[in-house]
Amino acid sequence: MMSGPTLDDPYARTGQIYPVMPAEMIARVRSYGAEEKVPAGTTLFARGDRHADFFLVVAGEIGIFHSGEADDEERLLTVHRHGQFTGELDHVSARALLVTARALTAARVVRVSSADVRKLLSGEPDVGEMVMRELKLLDKVGGDLRRGHYPNAGQGAKVAAILRKVADDLDA
Repeated sequence: MMSGPTLDDPYARTGQIYPVMPAEMIARVRSYGAEEKVPAGTTLFARGDRHADFFLVVAGEIGIFHSGEADDEERLLTVHRHGQFTGELDHVSARALLVTARALTAARVVRVSSADVRKLLSGEPDVGEMVMRELKLLDKVGGDLRRGHYPNAGQGAKVAAILRKVADDLDA
């Protein structure tokens, strides 16, 4: 017998994997960084980087890409829009990034330097909770994929397909 998603099922919680900050939260994040205009095609951080800055999208679209060993294998994983942010495990660990962030359109972002990310996460507990929840869910999804547990329906299947390559790279 197949059961439905549970509260700890990240595949049923895509709104928490890619949350949208409300306007008042965006205003508080601005005080930890600087707003920048970013031309289309600009790389914000690249696979392999460490200590990436945190980016909150104010306007436009930022694509998150994963690439294999050959540069021509790049895949668009997700698109961050107004109120969404680039929460990467690098913000709380020394891991090298597995993804690249690039402006798909002309965009405006709030850049919080890697040195100030911890100040943001501890100084704004609700922002810290949102970012850490996202990281925890993304880590659980990656762990499930490394163990071969793949969802088979709805949004979960989309998340699994997107992250399967990332999980394979973690095992390599």
